Amino acid sequence: MQKHILAIILAALMLLSLCACAKEDAEATPPAEELTYDGFTSEETSGGAELNNGNLRTVTVSESGTDTVIALDFCLGSNLTAGDTELSLRTLPDYSITLLGEPFRLAIRIGKLEHTDYLLNNSGLNSGLISGSFSVSGADDDSYTLYFQLNSNAMYAVSASDGTLTVTLRPLAAPETPEQTPDSNGDNVVVDVSAAEKAADGEAYYVVANAFDMYRSGVLKCTDDMTPTLSSDMETILLISTAQSSKDAAQRLMDKLLASDGAVSAQWSIVKLKYGELPAYESGMEYLAAYDIAPCRINGKQEQGSIIIPDGLALTVTPDKSACLYSKRIKEYSDGGETIEYEQLWLYGYSSGSRAFSKYQFEQIVSAAFSPDGRRLAVLEMAGESAHLYVFDVDSRDLITDLSAVGFGDTISAYCWDSMGGRLFSIGGSGEISVHQYDFNVPDEAKRHSDVDKKGCDEGMIGFADGEVYFVETTMENDGAIYSIKPEGGSRRVFISGDNFSISPDSRYMAYTLSGGDAAGTKASSFAYIDMQTGDVTEITRGFNVFNFMWSLDGKKIFYFENRLSGNSDDGEGEEQLTDEYPYTLWVYYTESGVNKAVADLMSTSIIPGRDTDTVYICYTDKETLGSVVRATYALNTAQ
Repeated sequence: MQKHILAIILAALMLLSLCACAKEDAEATPPAEELTYDGFTSEETSGGAELNNGNLRTVTVSESGTDTVIALDFCLGSNLTAGDTELSLRTLPDYSITLLGEPFRLAIRIGKLEHTDYLLNNSGLNSGLISGSFSVSGADDDSYTLYFQLNSNAMYAVSASDGTLTVTLRPLAAPETPEQTPDSNGDNVVVDVSAAEKAADGEAYYVVANAFDMYRSGVLKCTDDMTPTLSSDMETILLISTAQSSKDAAQRLMDKLLASDGAVSAQWSIVKLKYGELPAYESGMEYLAAYDIAPCRINGKQEQGSIIIPDGLALTVTPDKSACLYSKRIKEYSDGGETIEYEQLWLYGYSSGSRAFSKYQFEQIVSAAFSPDGRRLAVLEMAGESAHLYVFDVDSRDLITDLSAVGFGDTISAYCWDSMGGRLFSIGGSGEISVHQYDFNVPDEAKRHSDVDKKGCDEGMIGFADGEVYFVETTMENDGAIYSIKPEGGSRRVFISGDNFSISPDSRYMAYTLSGGDAAGTKASSFAYIDMQTGDVTEITRGFNVFNFMWSLDGKKIFYFENRLSGNSDDGEGEEQLTDEYPYTLWVYYTESGVNKAVADLMSTSIIPGRDTDTVYICYTDKETLGSVVRATYALNTAQ
């Protein structure tokens, strides 16, 4: 019995000894997550007071041993950007400092700033613990947040004196990931199926969204759950959630976030990242949302169609039909966090992919047209309240002229080339609207512009065929007349009654509409085409008002729209269509057979003829963000 008691006492003493040793080891090297340093914290801190005319004058980053020191120097006024006399501060602007978890970031929020001169004074803020930085201006207030991307977890200490805020970062060691040892139970091991989607030690699941623009503008309303971070390319800014222990948990969080105002599902995804790893960014993320869109409805079923250009709107097919010219919106981010947006011309080669046509920056590209000889390209741009009609040399891609600045005016609405490509005609002006021409065949550039007709005309329609220019004028006495005039000189003459027209690519036919003529606009107009050589007229439809139409590139088909929103269709469903997502029915008329058929219901009438004669390109922009999320072009085969 005594031997048993002695054994128990010895065992107890050994256990106490082991516990003591373990305690000493733990105190000597505490786990990373329990590391503390006097004067350092991982909690949010704040201070300062609201200031007017505040300026973040400089931001400097330096190293002190293993520490990284960030110094923010503030003053009142800006000599650099406003010509003010800069005044020193005895206090600091309202600020708060927060450490964000994996991926690790330090966020310094300033309550209000009028100037950010540090952006012009500093070339880079990367050193020590800091791998990158970016800033965000508040969407709903005047706040300004400076983010520092960190290489590892850290704590920080804060000090302030005479307008300078100093933040000292001290690194924390990354937690060690236990080695996974094979289970010795062989085939009898019980597999926890529910754990198959759980993150392994040292990893976690995250919700990631390529929606920084919407976050910054305030359109996205789930900002409490998503914070900005640099992606692995160290340039693109994504949104990321806190770490989730399983894929199911991340999915539940994403489902909740997608119910928020402004969230577009195709911009969101779930990723698994290792400790401190940054989410990857791929250029395809910019237009993944395009693949979730059903731009048309055929036989009552929504159809996705075929994506031709996932990141732009088709403008026109090149004369040799080898490529499609399209407008692409470019977003750039300034060092101050501001977004600079503009549009560029790109070419989508049917066998070679996309490439930039020109580096010229447009505010908004309305349309473009190659000259018949393929040597020049005309581009119509809207810039604020004015329009500009540019001409580019196709071979050199250089800008030849801005016709708005040489007599065409700033209200240009339509233009066309002559049959050779040597002259460009336009409807426009500054004040009164008239018909203009620019003749590239004239050696003296100062004499290339001339007025073809100054008696007045409607905006939006012009054409050229057989040496004459065609346009429309509607008056109180005349519901609408299509006129023609020789650009070399002469008087206008009425070609046919009508209020809208389009000339076929071979200049043989003209499709046109003729209003029903009643004041209420309830009578359907006539839609027909005329043989411009023989004068023979063929009516296409009188069943509804046709207001948008175009020819196929081979001139054998006419694509046109029925606007069921107008309530003018014979089926009496006008009121029901007011809530229809696809209120415009696309029709096709075959000139050789006289067959007329409805093809599909579309969300808008924004289409252009495709290079294949049975194909049209649907140009789609999402209504919620006016094209900020989705700007894509889809191909629709009308022969189905």
